[in-house]
Amino acid sequence: MIRNIIFDIGGVLAEEVNGRALTHLTTAEQKQISDLIYYKSPGFVEVLLGNKSSADYANEMIAKHPHLEKEISFLFAPKNLPVILPVKRQVLDLLYELHNSYKIYFLSNITDVCYEYLKSTLQCFDGGVYSFREHFKKPDLAFYELLLSRYQINSAESVFFDDREKNVIAARELGMRAEVFVDTSTVTDALEG
Repeated sequence: MIRNIIFDIGGVLAEEVNGRALTHLTTAEQKQISDLIYYKSPGFVEVLLGNKSSADYANEMIAKHPHLEKEISFLFAPKNLPVILPVKRQVLDLLYELHNSYKIYFLSNITDVCYEYLKSTLQCFDGGVYSFREHFKKPDLAFYELLLSRYQINSAESVFFDDREKNVIAARELGMRAEVFVDTSTVTDALEG
């Protein structure tokens, strides 16, 4: 019996717009900047792990790529997060509905500024672990185990939703049911099945 639902944030609760928010650039330029700044960057991994602040990282990237100062500043300004990481209202509404019957937790690779932006939304639920605070990130099994132990969650009574296959595979290794999130029907189908 499923008692706990564990959600990723980026790509599930919130849309990861990232470089696509730079609407004055071509699609190719947006991808190039996203690749440079985000997941292909060792520096960004340090931000996700909480070893470096988003502000420090942005300043480092501007120093290395001064021709991109405007774009980097935009992508790391907290006031722009509603455009860069907009909450998916339909998913949030589903979480509120599910919270009547299930415990809701989060397991997310997230930066300090993204957490601050989403903090009031996340506090409505039962808890979570966030990479920048814990110095772990998915798919490291220790990160999942931390969530399970901190909240005394039985993995066999849990389902995990993430938009990345490798993170879903890791959750399954710990005995959770896990699904690659596509849209809200992924959640409702998994809970009905």
